[in-house]
Amino acid sequence: MQHCHYLEIEGKIAATIALYKTHLIFKGKELPVTFIGGIAVNEEFRGHGVFKMFFSKLLNEYHKTTALFILWTGDPEIYEAWEFFPFGYICEQPITNPAKTLTTSGWNEEIQSLIKTQYNELSNQYIIHNRSEKFWKSMFQNYSAKVFTNDEQTEYAICSKGFDLRGICHESTSLKSPSFQVEASSFWSPEINNELAGRYMGFLKLSNIDLLNEWLKEIGSGLQLASKTSFLFNEEVFNLSQQEVIQGIFGPAWFDEIKAELPPIWIGGLDSI
Repeated sequence: MQHCHYLEIEGKIAATIALYKTHLIFKGKELPVTFIGGIAVNEEFRGHGVFKMFFSKLLNEYHKTTALFILWTGDPEIYEAWEFFPFGYICEQPITNPAKTLTTSGWNEEIQSLIKTQYNELSNQYIIHNRSEKFWKSMFQNYSAKVFTNDEQTEYAICSKGFDLRGICHESTSLKSPSFQVEASSFWSPEINNELAGRYMGFLKLSNIDLLNEWLKEIGSGLQLASKTSFLFNEEVFNLSQQEVIQGIFGPAWFDEIKAELPPIWIGGLDSI
């Protein structure tokens, strides 16, 4: 698979890293990003700096064509050395208004069309993953997730992708709670609910700032980054830590003025690697 890398030492696989070059999209404007996952290091080679060398080399290799790196990990403290910081917001809300359940017979053509149309409409409201036709094809071959719809097939919900998202509705029409019952006890939403605990979307690293600034201009934002710790917004300069810059722009500690013109990033459960 393209962009799946492995490091071989003396005939043995020492480490693996999967990178996925793709785009986020908002109001029709694409931002080049790279998703990172599938990281593993052979126990035999741990503690010798092998992973540090391997990971740094790949980040440098992808830097020129990547505005942001987005990583999913259970060990976030490891990646702070590479300037990855938690970002974004997911509110896991209970499903409180159950009606009746209707399970679709797989990813049939009607459901595929419904999901594509309603998902793509989200890009006018949120910054979302721009799913290519190749991605859609792969997604509709994912049989670990369950897809649901209402009787009229005007709304959809996707739940329980594999073991990591079991019992969670991780994508639905308008990213709101489904108005029909699904096989889940809660749903993910980017809408802030101060009464409920939230979680980070993932871990983000600023990469090619020129690409990011170009995209910000295209979407009509008054924000421009001078560096990873300094930005200009409406002719006022702000100097902060890198984590403050990331979280102030991409959440969860949004700067009020910026959030008014730059919405949350939303990456669904079937998008992450």
